[in-house]
Amino acid sequence: GGIYRHVYLESAPTVSVVPWSFFVPSYVSGTITGSDPAGTQTADEAVFMPQIDIQNAGSVNISDGSVLFQLYHHPSNVKNGYVHEHDQDMPLISTTANFALAPNGWTRVNFGADGIVFGNSSTPVLLWNTGSAPPLYIAKATLYSGTTELDNVNATIGVRSAVFDPRFGFILNGVRVKLKGTSNHLGFGGVGMAVPDRVQEFQIANLKQMGSNAFRTAHNPVAPELLDYADRYGMLVWSENRFVTSGVQPIETLQRYKQYSDDPEKVSSRWTPPTDAIADPRLLQDAQDMVLRDRNHPSIVIWSLCNELGCVADDPNGGVLAIQFKLKIYEADQSRPVTGNTVQTNFLNGKPVDGFAQAMDVQSFSYEYNIYQEYHQTAPFKALGGGESASCVSDRGYYGNTTDGHIGPDARNLFECIQSSWAGAQLEYVYGNFAWTGYDYMGETAPLRWPDVSSHFGIHDLAGFPKDGVGYYKAWWKEWKDGECAGDEHGEISVSISPNDWTSFDVGQPVNVVVCTCADNVRLLVNGKEQAPDGANNTVPLYGFVRFSGVAFERGNITAVASLHGAKTITKSIATASKPSTLAVSAEDLFQHHNGSTLVADGQDAALITVELKDTSGYLVPNADMNISFSVTGPGYVRGVANGDPSDHSPVQGVAWRNTFHGLARVIVSSSKSEATGDIVVTASTPGLPPSSITLKAV
Repeated sequence: GGIYRHVYLESAPTVSVVPWSFFVPSYVSGTITGSDPAGTQTADEAVFMPQIDIQNAGSVNISDGSVLFQLYHHPSNVKNGYVHEHDQDMPLISTTANFALAPNGWTRVNFGADGIVFGNSSTPVLLWNTGSAPPLYIAKATLYSGTTELDNVNATIGVRSAVFDPRFGFILNGVRVKLKGTSNHLGFGGVGMAVPDRVQEFQIANLKQMGSNAFRTAHNPVAPELLDYADRYGMLVWSENRFVTSGVQPIETLQRYKQYSDDPEKVSSRWTPPTDAIADPRLLQDAQDMVLRDRNHPSIVIWSLCNELGCVADDPNGGVLAIQFKLKIYEADQSRPVTGNTVQTNFLNGKPVDGFAQAMDVQSFSYEYNIYQEYHQTAPFKALGGGESASCVSDRGYYGNTTDGHIGPDARNLFECIQSSWAGAQLEYVYGNFAWTGYDYMGETAPLRWPDVSSHFGIHDLAGFPKDGVGYYKAWWKEWKDGECAGDEHGEISVSISPNDWTSFDVGQPVNVVVCTCADNVRLLVNGKEQAPDGANNTVPLYGFVRFSGVAFERGNITAVASLHGAKTITKSIATASKPSTLAVSAEDLFQHHNGSTLVADGQDAALITVELKDTSGYLVPNADMNISFSVTGPGYVRGVANGDPSDHSPVQGVAWRNTFHGLARVIVSSSKSEATGDIVVTASTPGLPPSSITLKAV
C-alpha cells in the first residue's frame, strides 16, 4: 500500500494541453536500410501523424490559436554518435496548424489528413530498434494565441515498424526478430515496490546484458520511468493492463464454479457466475489511461488486457467483454495490436482458446508449447506466441534438495525446463515467448511454502544476482545469431558451469553438472581428468546443453572446454575456495553515459553495491555466509539491503546489515535527501575480516 511512485502536481494555464493528449504516431513509408535489428537502421521516408487536444477553461474566445509542431534529435543521438552536436538544436520538422476555441471548449488539432512526411536518402530517418542505445527523437508542441505562447509539451518518440505476423512471428523494421522475453512483477529486493529509477534502469540493462530483448509488465502498468529506460536500451515491451472485471485477481473461473458448485467452500465468495456482459466503465477507463499515458513510447509494441484467469477464462460473455476493451484501446491507439495472455487448456474445458482469446489481435498462450502448431493450423491468419513460459525454479548457489526452503537446479530439471520453453518458440510463425520471470519477487513461493517469502522462478534472484540459468540464456539468446555461434558484441563466446560452486560438496559426493554454451562441443575435466557426458558424445545440441551426471567431487578445479568448428577453444574453470579472507565491495556499472559509482545529489538516485566473500586467491566463498554491517559517511544513506535468499525474514529497510547468501549480499545506497554533494564512503565489515570500502560521488 501507500504511494510508491513519483507523484507530480501539475498546474496549467487557462488554455492548455489536455494531459496525455499529445500523441505522435508514425509509420515507415520509405525504403529501410540495414538488416540488423540491433544495429543501425534508417529509412528514407517516414510519416508523422501528430495530434493534440486543447482545452479552454476560461471565458475568453480564442479565435487566433495555433500549434507549432517541431521534431528534434534526442540528446542521446549525439552521445551515441548518430548525429553531430550542432544538429541537436536544429528542428527537423517545423509546421503549424490553426485552431479556434470557445470558452469552456475542447478541440483536437491534427496536422493534415495525410500527416507530415519527413526524410530522404541524404537525410534519412533514424529507426528505433533493439540495439543497445537506439535513436530517439523529441517531439514538441507549442500553443499560441496570436504571438503569445500559452502552453507547450514535449514527448520522446521513436520511429519503427513493428508487426506481429501470422507467418513470420514478429517483424521489426522489416526483419524477423524472435522475442526473447521475460515477464516481470514490479519490485526489487531491499526496496519493495518503491523502486528507485536507477534500480529500474539496472533491471532493464541487466536483462539486456543476458540477451533478452523483450519485457512483459506482469500484470499491471509500470512506472513511466521504466518505459523510458526500455526506450533508451532497445527493450521491446508488452504493456499489460490489470483488470477487466472487478474484484481480486485471479478470479475463480466458470469452469471451477461448475466443478465445485456442490461444495460452496471451494468456490470463492468474491465471485458469482457471469450475469452481465457490460464492462465496468471504470475499468475501461483504467485500460485506456494506460494507453493514453504510454503510447508515445517506441518500446511498447503490444497492449495486453489481462492475464490468464484474469481474462475471465471460459466465460460465455468473454468475447463481448473483450471487444469493449479493444474498442476502448483503439480510441487511444490503433497503431499496436491488442492481446491477452490465455490460461491453460485445463481451465478452458480442454479448448486451446475461449471467446475472450478469439477476440484478440494476437494469440498468446501460457505454456503448453505443444498446442502452438495445432492452433496455427486452425487459425493460420493469426499471429501467436508464448505470453508466459519457462516457469523454471531454482535458487542461486543452492544445489541440495528442497527440504530447507530452497530449490536446487536438479529438483525440477531447471535446464530441461528452460530448453523446452525456448525450443517450443522456434516455429517460424511463433513470435517468441516471455519466461516467467526475469527476477524473483515477493510472494508466490510455489512449489515450496513456509519459511519461503519470495518466489523461485526468477532467472535472477530478488537482489538481481544471476542464477545458473543465466548461462543458458546468454548462450542461446545473446550469442546465437542467424544460425551461428557468433558470441556477444565483442565476439566472445561464453561457457557456464552449473553448479557454479566447486566448494560446498563432500569428497566423493556425486554432483550433476550441466555446461551451457552455443559452441559445437564441450568437454568436462575435474583436476584434468575427463568426465563422461550423459549422451553418446560431447556435442552441444541446438538450443541445448551437455549434462554430466554423477561427477565425483574432489577439491581442486572443474573445467569446461568448449570448441567451435574444431578450431576456437573457450575454457571456463571453477576452483575450490578456501576460507573467507576479504570482503570485495563493488558497484553495478551497466549504465549508459554514467558509471554506477556516481549519484545525482537529489535524494532519489541510488547505487547498487555488491559485497562478496572471497578467499586469498580471490575466489568467491559460497559456503561460509557471514553477517555484513554497512556504514555510510558523506551525503548518502542505506536505502535497503537484500541477498536473494527466499527464506530470509530479516528486515530489508531501517537496518544497515545483511547476511550473505552463498557469498553475496546487496546494499542499495541513495544520495542524501539534503541534496548535498561530495564523496559517499560505503564500508562493509564483519567480525574476523578487515573492512572494505567503496567511494561513491554525489554530484
